[in-house]
Amino acid sequence: MFLLRKNRWLGWALTLELTESAVVKNIEYTIATMNALGEIGVQFSLDDFGTGYSFL
Repeated sequence: MFLLRKNRWLGWALTLELTESAVVKNIEYTIATMNALGEIGVQFSLDDFGTGYSFL
């Protein structure tokens, strides 16, 4: 969030892809972080293919 604000990037122009395994490792932290980033417009894509690897 610091870099987004510092560089005046638009949060809505950013989509982060998360793997299923990354989300469940620390679910409370993940939810808090996603909520904070979501407040500034960042969007998320969840990779739920079950392989543990990102599509990108």
